[in-house]
Amino acid sequence: MSRVGLLPVQLAEKVSVDVAKNNVVTVTGPKGELTLQVDPDIRVSVDDGTVVVARPTDQKRHKAMHGLYRSLINGMVTGVSEGFRKELEIIGVGFRAAVNNGVLELPSDLLRPAGGDIDFGRRGPRKEHRYQDRWHRQADGRPGGREAARTQTT
Repeated sequence: MSRVGLLPVQLAEKVSVDVAKNNVVTVTGPKGELTLQVDPDIRVSVDDGTVVVARPTDQKRHKAMHGLYRSLINGMVTGVSEGFRKELEIIGVGFRAAVNNGVLELPSDLLRPAGGDIDFGRRGPRKEHRYQDRWHRQADGRPGGREAARTQTT
């Protein structure tokens, strides 16, 4: 049995789910609207603030799609209610990270620490990353890090 597929998807406040006759699931919430074309064999129903995904048989294909579509619909509900969010958690001894004026600094064995811009409250990925040039080049433009070790002659 698909353990993931058996779990109902709980709808958040202000989120509505509509299932059309051609198995198109539309999830609408405060952050937007998402649609998904579900396989015709899989049944999707909305009951009292929950979305239930069911499969017709126990075939391997149906079991796989059962869990897949339940996960996709759950992600859609989360996306229109909370939005996408990525968190960085550093665990271990010897790791040190700091945020200075919106720039993440991660000390490494290089001449200067690696890091990148952090824009709190911005939606979507950043286009430019300032740490890319620092990671592979020294201050005067010569190769740094592992690249320098490969190019040095003895």
